[in-house]
Amino acid sequence: MRPALEFESLLETMFALAADGKTNRKGMPNPFRLAVIAKAHFDTVRLPFPPAWLQKAGLALGVPLGRLLGYQPTYAPEATPVATAA
Repeated sequence: MRPALEFESLLETMFALAADGKTNRKGMPNPFRLAVIAKAHFDTVRLPFPPAWLQKAGLALGVPLGRLLGYQPTYAPEATPVATAA
């Protein structure tokens, strides 16, 4: 895709979630986190089915709950402490 616009951010978020083990076996985050991410990237990527209006309706319900749970549209891996030699 050119220009990448927000698609690059979507890929970075999904790969970071997977790398941190925050996805299921199919590579999908929980539905509320996914709703927050999907809403942020709806103009860039959406599913071919169901229709866009139905997707928006689902997001209208899922996004507020996802936000209450603290989910953001992007995900950066948590910094891991660096071990030092004693």
